[in-house]
Amino acid sequence: MLGVGPTVKRYGKEKLGMGEGQASLFGAVFGGSVVATVSHPMDTIKTCQQGDLHGRLYKGITQTARVLVEDG
Repeated sequence: MLGVGPTVKRYGKEKLGMGEGQASLFGAVFGGSVVATVSHPMDTIKTCQQGDLHGRLYKGITQTARVLVEDG
């Protein structure tokens, strides 16, 4: 995932004709958005499981995801 920002930056410079600063900002914003979108659900599941110290509500990854989807 760490290669998203530099790849998008290079695309901005080479294909879209952006300057160095614009391409860096473009890569950072786009790359950060992609990585956050991909990693946030798993981070939420992990945080829920860490908070349930005795495993009463969350039994595993898929079960935790199911509970979160059902609860909205």
